Amino acid sequence: MFNVSPRTAVHLILRISCVAIAMLLGACSGQSGSDSSITNGSVPVNESVETQTDETQTDESPVDGEDVFDAESGGESADVETIPETVAVTFDITVPAYLSNELIVVVYSGEQSVAADYVSGQLWSATMNLPNIGRNAHVIFFDRFGDLALAGSRQRWIPKTSMASQEAVIGRVEFTLLDYDNDGTDNITELQLGTDPLIADSGVTPVGVSWQENDVLRALRGVTASYEIAVPAERPWTERIVEVPRDSEGDGGASRSVVVDIDISGNGEYRHISSGGNLSSDVKSEGSATRAVIDDAVIWDGQFSRVTFPEDNTTATFTSETLRYSERDYGQSGNFTNTNTSPCCLPGETEVEYSVIGSTPDVDGFCNVSYGSITSKRTDISTQVPTTTTSYTRANALRSSKWRVKTTRNGVVFADYELNNYDDIKAQFYCEFADL
Repeated sequence: MFNVSPRTAVHLILRISCVAIAMLLGACSGQSGSDSSITNGSVPVNESVETQTDETQTDESPVDGEDVFDAESGGESADVETIPETVAVTFDITVPAYLSNELIVVVYSGEQSVAADYVSGQLWSATMNLPNIGRNAHVIFFDRFGDLALAGSRQRWIPKTSMASQEAVIGRVEFTLLDYDNDGTDNITELQLGTDPLIADSGVTPVGVSWQENDVLRALRGVTASYEIAVPAERPWTERIVEVPRDSEGDGGASRSVVVDIDISGNGEYRHISSGGNLSSDVKSEGSATRAVIDDAVIWDGQFSRVTFPEDNTTATFTSETLRYSERDYGQSGNFTNTNTSPCCLPGETEVEYSVIGSTPDVDGFCNVSYGSITSKRTDISTQVPTTTTSYTRANALRSSKWRVKTTRNGVVFADYELNNYDDIKAQFYCEFADL
């Protein structure tokens, strides 16, 4: 047998491998007598580089194009894309046309804000260092050094990136002109006409609030009703419902399960689960709520969720307390929190707190809200910072008392006004309880 040192053995193996490859490719770099260039447009090999021998070592730096072996990982190194923790976002902003020596433009993103620099004409520019996680940003255009908001842009999504910087262009068309007193004339126009944008013009009915279509007021009407409307006057009430589709082919079918246990005093629990689907999505909703009768008040406390695979995910919690003050007057107070984490939409959380008085249930068991307070707060769940808050308040049912509406965004007042005609309000809550 031959005595061969380990180092020599390694080089022999490399030599043999090189010869084998040369037989297939017709050349081996560093071998005498081989062709000094590779055809098909490849780069010629430098013939002046001497072949490394057992007794010599060359510089540890690899030759360009040469594979590099990573001793720690046990394999070839690869370029790994580095994602920066923060990204510098430059906002190029075109605001609505308006001349003043007291203009300010501010960019908001979560809890961060930065004032933009004036460039020329209607152009402003700002740079903000943001966490590189993907988040929203918007712009507000002010007069009076920030005391009067003139216009606000819609939310702009700043995506996560592998770059250290990126640019966002906010054009004029992305701005909405604001009407602080909600009299139908925007703030810029009022300033140009010489009228006060903080005081509604006499005799003009405010516009812009649709009580019938407002999500907040729909929640006020529907959450408690979805459970209480099924509770019978005769109790105890025990229910076990399980429905399974007879044919689940094609559209996936649907199933429903309901479990109810309400005792003779009106206390108990209501639970439900339903699911269904089609070829493109599956839907599952489930919820549970407890009912309690305490000191002539009916209290509901519950939660529910709705998941539409693969995109929509909504959860909600709620509480309500309903009382009957007189033969015709009812009151309800509570809160409702709705959280949307759907990747397809702007994720956020809406929280509603209310305390209202109504009278005389209609044929469906609902009382019209006469007066009280309703506050809605929208929060960016990625930063847990409230972005928009709207309050509706009315002191009493006298005709001289009007509903007041106030909306703020990131602490800036967007609207603050009274409704001239309170009869236009269609807010309702369910009040025809079997125990009241």
